[in-house]
Amino acid sequence: MANEAKLSDKKAQRLQSILSDHSDLAVCYVMKEELCALFELTDPLAARRGWKRWFDAAEASGIPTLVKFAELKRPRLDGLIAHAVFPISTGKLEGFNNKIKVAKRIGYGYRDDAYFFSLIRYLALPSMCSPVPKFP
Repeated sequence: MANEAKLSDKKAQRLQSILSDHSDLAVCYVMKEELCALFELTDPLAARRGWKRWFDAAEASGIPTLVKFAELKRPRLDGLIAHAVFPISTGKLEGFNNKIKVAKRIGYGYRDDAYFFSLIRYLALPSMCSPVPKFP
């Protein structure tokens, strides 16, 4: 799961041993590395070329999971290219959705929806943290 550059020498050798013994796994590993590199691109034209090459290579690999992934993502090529221009993440949105789910689970059986939606609005407020006093 770790980036190859962050692996110790022993773990890097173990990874190379595993990849040399399992050709399909080696192909998937290389495709994963290329996929990560595609998300780092900032030029839309280079991104278009890169994604098309990646999809073609995934389909040519013959590995069913890669083929299916390429088939699912190819229609969303414009959105993937847009990431090169606007590299935004949905992390904050996912985090807020999780807060809502937790509030809903904790408060199962609210009497009225107005209270629940007031709670959601309260959770949306930025937290006010007072500065920690520094002592000499």
